[in-house]
Amino acid sequence: MDSNNIFLNHVELLTSKRIDTARDIVNISQKYHSLFSKEQKDYNISLGEVTCLINDILSRVEEYGENNLDKWGRFDRNKSFLVQNELDQSPVIDELILDVIKQLGLKVRNIWPPGKKAVVCLTHDVDSISGLSHLWLRQANWYSRLLYFKTKRNREGVDKWLSTIRKWHRFKEQKVDPVDAFDRLQELESRFGFRSTFYFMSLSHKLSREGRKYSVKNPRLIQVTRELLEGGWEVGLHAAYHNNLSLNSLKKQKQRLEEVIQAQVTGCRHHYLRVRFPQSWALYAQAGFNYSSNLGWGGGFNGFRAGTCLPYQPLKEECSLWEIPFQMMDQNPLLNQKEYLRTFSKYLKHAKKVGGCLVLNFHQEHMNEEVAPGIGEVYCDILETISKDNDVAVLTMNEVCSIVNDLAS
Repeated sequence: MDSNNIFLNHVELLTSKRIDTARDIVNISQKYHSLFSKEQKDYNISLGEVTCLINDILSRVEEYGENNLDKWGRFDRNKSFLVQNELDQSPVIDELILDVIKQLGLKVRNIWPPGKKAVVCLTHDVDSISGLSHLWLRQANWYSRLLYFKTKRNREGVDKWLSTIRKWHRFKEQKVDPVDAFDRLQELESRFGFRSTFYFMSLSHKLSREGRKYSVKNPRLIQVTRELLEGGWEVGLHAAYHNNLSLNSLKKQKQRLEEVIQAQVTGCRHHYLRVRFPQSWALYAQAGFNYSSNLGWGGGFNGFRAGTCLPYQPLKEECSLWEIPFQMMDQNPLLNQKEYLRTFSKYLKHAKKVGGCLVLNFHQEHMNEEVAPGIGEVYCDILETISKDNDVAVLTMNEVCSIVNDLAS
């Protein structure tokens, strides 16, 4: 029996039983036929074949290598098997695993707090900490764009950049920084008794190849992280876009952030989700992280990248690293608030059906209505919805990691 089999570990997490894939035959429902070979004569398939398929999807075999990358050096969503077959909008792999478990006559245990069918995790990528720092640099860029559209006699472009310039001039005059919305988020989440996880960058300089970001020694970062940790929120690493496959760079970023916050950093999500599987998982493990949360889509796309909303251990070698996939991210501009909320409701229903963990990613810099219309309202609506749902527990990422670790040990 393969003790390092991702699928077997997953089944054991859900049932506390270790199964043997050597003998059993399972019948694959029509719903899952498109996951398997088109040449399949019937769908009474050995459990070994099912195991191979699920292992390949969860370990992201289709993402291996240098091919099928987008302009940011990430796996191209359009090349995804689940996306191409329109299977990415539900946790289809979780559903398949549960179907197999049922056919084997095993009982699924509830891995979440008593009485809860699913978990929601609230997370925030901190890409920027101040909208007013080096404002002159941004203004120079805005004026150049304004001039370009003027020369092209493009009225829409002129109006857009003129509005941006005036808006930020007003923010500066009023000494209001719309990016610094940490206090608002804490107040909002506290209203419902929720706590979330913030992923901070850990750069040695505020101006670098990463662009106009912020230093890990920024006084506001030090103040905010202290307040967050004291209030029960969590801090993780938002790893840099450049040198994303450098173990030395990742270790330095983790160490710098830990020295500033005087606490261990256990989770990581890369900026722009610039990860490569399985290399990134191996780097996180070697750098000492307990979990990664990178298995989701950027660019305004939501969905179940690996067909799952359950934490799992993606590395076949012995390792305690967990991947906690995320399914939804905000996007500025948010084109359709009602559609976004419908998608959230649909995903939450799926998560409850499979006993999953729905992870949301909202940037704190999008909480101002003038800068990012509608996003703050949508986030409030989501918090209101889950606060009234007795089937859902709101946990932090470390709390989820601790639960599955205890069950797997």
